[in-house]
Amino acid sequence: MVGKISDPKSRDSIASMMSPSTILNKSISSERSFAGVSIPLSRAKALAKAAGGKLNDVVLAVSSGVVRPYLWSAARCLRNR
Repeated sequence: MVGKISDPKSRDSIASMMSPSTILNKSISSERSFAGVSIPLSRAKALAKAAGGKLNDVVLAVSSGVVRPYLWSAARCLRNR
């Protein structure tokens, strides 16, 4: 939904859409690192079939499973400020 943002205190204001600063939304620099893992496509498809889902479901589950612990840790740090 696209709407007009006129009241800065509104739930739909730009400020309410801002996320806290994390390593996931900073500018790309030489300090940023990357790690990757490969699994055979046949294994991912077998996982999807066994779970009654699709390949996209496996990709999303693996991705969210990797990011979730970091986000929980970051949220805990924010609460302890």
